[in-house]
Amino acid sequence: MMNRECYSFRAMNTDVHVIEEFPWSEGNNEEMKRWFQEVEQTCSRFLPANELAQFNEAEVGTVMKVSPLLFEVIKQAIHYSTITDGYFNPLVGRNMEEIGYDRSFEQMVEIEESHDPVIAPREVAPFQFDDASCTILKQTEEKIDLGGLAKGWAVDRGARLMRQVGVAEGQLNAGGDLTIWGDQETLLGIAHPEKEAVDIAQFYMREGSVATSNKVFRSWRQGAIQRHHLLNGQTGLPADSDIVQATVFAKTTAEAEVIAKVLCIFTFDKALSWMLNHFPHAAALIIHENGQVKVSHTIKHYTKKLMLS
Repeated sequence: MMNRECYSFRAMNTDVHVIEEFPWSEGNNEEMKRWFQEVEQTCSRFLPANELAQFNEAEVGTVMKVSPLLFEVIKQAIHYSTITDGYFNPLVGRNMEEIGYDRSFEQMVEIEESHDPVIAPREVAPFQFDDASCTILKQTEEKIDLGGLAKGWAVDRGARLMRQVGVAEGQLNAGGDLTIWGDQETLLGIAHPEKEAVDIAQFYMREGSVATSNKVFRSWRQGAIQRHHLLNGQTGLPADSDIVQATVFAKTTAEAEVIAKVLCIFTFDKALSWMLNHFPHAAALIIHENGQVKVSHTIKHYTKKLMLS
């Protein structure tokens, strides 16, 4: 890239990197930082007094007036829950708490007691959305966990901001969830599932979005049970799968984040076929717990050269 610059900051419990060319400015960098902070302050379930917490605590039957930001993220989360047949399920906030993930991960401690939460069957849609008034009718007692979807959505909207001010070559990366655009190919890496500093694969990419889900890095013990943060949305329990990591290429970072999470629910043999049936434009690289790697044939739509380590 011509006049390539990199600006980094900490937000949403990860490192965010803004890589761009002129005419991006220092003022734009500060605006981007404020944007990610706003999404975190609004959507994190670890902030007890924020807007999401207030929404989660509201009684069933309440019509909630929410910010356009929270309205859009919740609506998108429910959309992806529908089209993934509930494997992606944002209504697992209470389940996350019950398996011990009730605080930001770096504050986690080993939990002595363990029990398995359940997903209660639903007879009505959890929410009714009114776009005109930016209100949501709450029809469920379940708590929302927006997690990685909010981060991916923040990347997508941040990249839109960069394009709007004229950044023709750019990359926005939030902890490995990234979008990239421009005419020049850039070499990117996929981290090893157990060694973050080592790449298990590298690829050249010009345009598109990428996200990775991993069962290893965010895991803990609850009693005698090993837990992790990737829940099967249909059962409410941590996914029981032989896939340890999934990297997905898609049209948006939010979509890549959703698909990557769902792939870690399926077995190594069935994951890619599910993805191609539901998201035929997407591509993925999945890693078995024995180290075997499988790549979808659709990878050719995103990179001309993928190199495995």
